[in-house]
Amino acid sequence: MNLDELRDIAILMHKIMSIDIVQSLWIVYRKYGMEEIQSKRPINVSDAKFWPKEVSSLMKKLKNDNIIDESSCLIFANQCLQELYNKKEHYRHELNVKTTRLSGYNFSMEYTIEKFVQQGL
Repeated sequence: MNLDELRDIAILMHKIMSIDIVQSLWIVYRKYGMEEIQSKRPINVSDAKFWPKEVSSLMKKLKNDNIIDESSCLIFANQCLQELYNKKEHYRHELNVKTTRLSGYNFSMEYTIEKFVQQGL
């Protein structure tokens, strides 16, 4: 086991943790859009009912589509969540392959690397 292998493991863990953060944000966006979260403060919303403006802005930017409605926002949010899930699963698989190939890699090392990565986020 060398430093490059440990660095690769840390990078994969960082990617997975970063995706977790972005997924959490998209879940909140979807909940706001579906009115599952009620806010006492006014939020920055788009024309499509209660979807946060960030969702409609990103849709316009990525899809070049000015038709933004509730249905298209929900579909877009679900697509984003699915893409994030797929990326995370890919990185998890890569991480699993790398860690199972390393002799001497154990839970204690994994915990230490995870803590190191979390401190950087």
